[in-house]
Amino acid sequence: MKNTSAVQDYMTPCPQSVSIDSSIGEAMAMMEENDFRHLPVTQEGHAVGLLSEREIKRYESFFDRGQTRVSEVMISDPYVVDKKTNVSEVIRVMAQNKYGSAIVKGSGNQVVGIFTTTDALNLISKTMEEKEN
Repeated sequence: MKNTSAVQDYMTPCPQSVSIDSSIGEAMAMMEENDFRHLPVTQEGHAVGLLSEREIKRYESFFDRGQTRVSEVMISDPYVVDKKTNVSEVIRVMAQNKYGSAIVKGSGNQVVGIFTTTDALNLISKTMEEKEN
């Protein structure tokens, strides 16, 4: 395990995000192509929401993929943390609130990554393996 416990060391770097003005169809294609379940929604590089597979499934029968904008389906108040936040704090908050992910911001509040339950499980697995050895 790395010496630091900042979330930036365990997050998935996030070069991919979707614009608030994109269509749901565009966002879904990006998610399917990259096998994402969570996608930060940005405006000028800043997180303004989160689009999750769960939200899409919840509202899918109510929208037109080409006409409905991401802004109509996204979670508008996502869990956002600074890249230097302690990873154990992020995991604790995610577990307490049943969040599937945390958007990670860097300097200037730009989105730099996403920390998901999969990232948390990978970290737990690695930690357990190290303790066993």
